[in-house]
Amino acid sequence: MNQKKINYFVFFYLLVLVICGCVPLGGGSTNNSTNVVAGQLSFNTTTVNLGVGETSSIILSLTGSSAVAPMIVSLQESPLQLVNISPSYCTLSSLAPNCTIQITAESQQESTAIIAAAVGYLAPQATVNVSIPLSGWTATANTPQVNGRANNVGLTSDQLGNLYLAYQGNESLNIYRYNFGQSTQSWQQIAGTLNMSLGSASTSIAVDGQFNVNIMYLSESNPEDNPIIAFLKALPDKINFSSSRKAAYLQSYTYIGTGIGVQCPNPISHDVTSNNAWMALAPGDGYQIIAFSDTTNYGASSITVESGTCYAPAYRGNGKLSIFNTNLTGETSITSGTVSQVHVAATPTQVSTSYPVYVAYADGSYNGGVSVMELTNEGGSWSLVGNPNITGNPVNFISLAVDTSGNPYIAFEDSSAQNRLTVMTYSNGAWQNLGSSNISVGKATYISITVNPATNVPLVAYQDSGMGNNIVVQQYSSSSNSWSQLGSMLPNSPNNYGTYTFMTMLLQPPYQPPYSYQPAIAYQNTSPAQASSGIATYYYQP
Repeated sequence: MNQKKINYFVFFYLLVLVICGCVPLGGGSTNNSTNVVAGQLSFNTTTVNLGVGETSSIILSLTGSSAVAPMIVSLQESPLQLVNISPSYCTLSSLAPNCTIQITAESQQESTAIIAAAVGYLAPQATVNVSIPLSGWTATANTPQVNGRANNVGLTSDQLGNLYLAYQGNESLNIYRYNFGQSTQSWQQIAGTLNMSLGSASTSIAVDGQFNVNIMYLSESNPEDNPIIAFLKALPDKINFSSSRKAAYLQSYTYIGTGIGVQCPNPISHDVTSNNAWMALAPGDGYQIIAFSDTTNYGASSITVESGTCYAPAYRGNGKLSIFNTNLTGETSITSGTVSQVHVAATPTQVSTSYPVYVAYADGSYNGGVSVMELTNEGGSWSLVGNPNITGNPVNFISLAVDTSGNPYIAFEDSSAQNRLTVMTYSNGAWQNLGSSNISVGKATYISITVNPATNVPLVAYQDSGMGNNIVVQQYSSSSNSWSQLGSMLPNSPNNYGTYTFMTMLLQPPYQPPYSYQPAIAYQNTSPAQASSGIATYYYQP
């Protein structure tokens, strides 16, 4: 019998019971404040805790009833679609006063549902609360509250299994550390707040093999200027933003003339500016490789000297891709066209990084399709990995990671797949999809991909419009060439479309070979209607 026929049957059966007086409509009462005929409905528990997909049994009972004729009790959930109830109604009487009900948690996120039992149109006489906690994910304690809206969230870890969080708030940059080894775990600020403009579009954080915290950020000295690339390297207890350095270009003079031994003025230093930059630790000594969309501009300079001229040429960044090495002087421009969404990543090792180093970007020469380049050795030249424009269509929210074998992975919102999530890797001389081209249910935004260095298994986190804009983490299986969700969805505030999701791999105890890792994630999770926001941070425990 289909559900529609069952509903009609229930309705007419209830009508017959009401007409015959077996089920009263109006709440006649006895000295015990319960209806003698209807009796009292109650569940055998007030609370049920269920993991995602788990099932539990509860019992609905009728007590204090003198009715031999059965009454139908409907079971309803609120909100809908969080749990499955079977059966959807119970038939109770004084002769059959108990009904066993199966409850299955269907929600993929942390949530609470209420199951109510009622007769006809009467108010519910009994309720039970169903709690569905997060599966696998544990929230860190005392997550920092942000002064203003949080953006440009960065997350990394060190070789002792500690987490480091960087974010920008109300015209400020903040850095925190979470020490799992402390008896009372909490986020502790390890650097004074840096006052800066909200115009900064990028913040990167990494910890090297000597436990130095490496920071790259964009800072504006004047809101009308292009942001300046700044960077810092210091031990956690010695971070001082006043020690930050700025990336600089040297505009050098060349003598043009007939004089002999004529010396030109010293080079002119110019701040390097960008509207999009990303940092990775370079192989070896842990210095920084910064990839960026170059907006630096300065004019030519000409100075008349003895029997000639000292001339320094102009420079126009024009938004092309450039690389700055903090251990060297100057930059290397590696594209002629404009770029955006720049990401750089090096091959990870246990205590440092190695070659190759990759950079991925939306290529303006191909209408925003993804191109990837690599550097295979210090002092070498950057070269394309496969063909340019590997996606063949514009993409958004590019993220890049590398496994310990030096294989790159890129994740992005794919305009050719209804803006769903696509992940690709370079293998056997060609770029190919990992799994399908529609990994997400809906539009995927604020994407972050990482690779477990112990297993070389890629994981990807993203905000999914098809899952209530909550955060989903998926893990790849090479045996089935498919992705599967890792734990529960992570909760996001309604209508919060800018989570700035960032995921990293966290070393697990006992912090020695054979090493093991689990993902940790940070994101902004507050409604845009609120002036200040919070940052959610979770780590996974199988």
